[in-house]
Amino acid sequence: MSERIVILGAGIAGVTACEEILKEAPDAAVTLLSDERDLPYVRPLLSKLALNTFLRDRLPLHTADWYENRGVRLLCGTAADRILTDKKEVLLADGTALAYDSCIYALGARSHVPPIPGANLPGTAVVRSIDDLQKIRRLLAAARTAVVIGGGVIGLEFAWEIKKSGCAVTVLEALPQLLPRVLDAQSAAVLEERAAAAGISVQTGVRIARIAGGTRAEAVVLADGRRFPADAVLLCCGVRANTAVAERSGLACGRGVLTDDTLRTSAPDVYAAGDCIQIDRSARHDALGQCDTDDLNPGLWTYAAESGRVAGYNAVHGKNGAVVFAPKPAAVLLSALGTNVFSMGDVREEACDRTLCGSQPACSAAFLVNPHTGADRCYEKRFYRGGRLCGAVLIGDLTAMPAIRQELEAGQATDPAKQACKTPEVTR
Repeated sequence: MSERIVILGAGIAGVTACEEILKEAPDAAVTLLSDERDLPYVRPLLSKLALNTFLRDRLPLHTADWYENRGVRLLCGTAADRILTDKKEVLLADGTALAYDSCIYALGARSHVPPIPGANLPGTAVVRSIDDLQKIRRLLAAARTAVVIGGGVIGLEFAWEIKKSGCAVTVLEALPQLLPRVLDAQSAAVLEERAAAAGISVQTGVRIARIAGGTRAEAVVLADGRRFPADAVLLCCGVRANTAVAERSGLACGRGVLTDDTLRTSAPDVYAAGDCIQIDRSARHDALGQCDTDDLNPGLWTYAAESGRVAGYNAVHGKNGAVVFAPKPAAVLLSALGTNVFSMGDVREEACDRTLCGSQPACSAAFLVNPHTGADRCYEKRFYRGGRLCGAVLIGDLTAMPAIRQELEAGQATDPAKQACKTPEVTR
């Protein structure tokens, strides 16, 4: 009998797991569950496609025929209730039970809605699904002012699309800078200048008191009393792992579904992948949840896809030799605010070395900055540790991106004295 594999979730992690299973075991009986009615799609495009020309059919990862021709049972609009690990069955919300030999939990994450008074008023929206995007398009059709709460990648991409649609937009970020997980403070300040030049107001280090309005959102009010009119409010405040099904199933969970370094969960023959996982590399599956040492899930497309590939491989071969999930350094790309941004590796100034070139004073800095002040308005900053490039930020011209990516992935030693920079000091 063909091996039965049930995949919960049809984002990039679930679909990549499916692709890997078909590659390793073409005769496997794969069932892929999605609680959305659309075909599995490229979620990052929700914030990258133009709002006024958005077409649903531009998003699918594969056509319906792709799944059918490969014998994959794709169940859209179908929610899982729990995994009956003792019976090796997935129980659906309608009571149907699906038997499995291996199961992959890839239910992703949901938008985080902070406890802001008024956050549920009509006129507010989150961004996680195609239906969310359609709601936003309807809101903006009649809007003249908008506020985006959250200065991460998705928040900035939507702010840019809103601006291009002819609506005045303000970005509110609680932390002291934009993109705090992927930019150092200096680079974030450069990006904030670019946003202002593009006509987007950015307010950082703010505390939101409430979203004001009667029957619908009318303004966002800060703790210091400032008030920003808003016909539409977008909440882009990060995500939280979808662990409810895992918890009902008795799987060990922390911030996400806990796995070992082969993506095996605390239940036999159940693996996990994507935005919902939390890896504990210090303990194996028989001791999950007992140690606080784990890997931070960056919530990036490439990370989710690679974890899906590993989970799919191990769902087929795990009993005979599972492979370890070892993702490459992840890169973040932003094309918004009238510029381009690339960030990769560790860009924390406090984590860099203080000396790189021995007694050469010209190379005593831990990072090199090369801001162009001409018409190209390009900016490049590289970070070093142990004489090696450990991170980099590009704003504007991304020509150096392939070489930087290759160097970071290879971990090659770099001599900063050879880098083109007039001074190693942190100046702009």
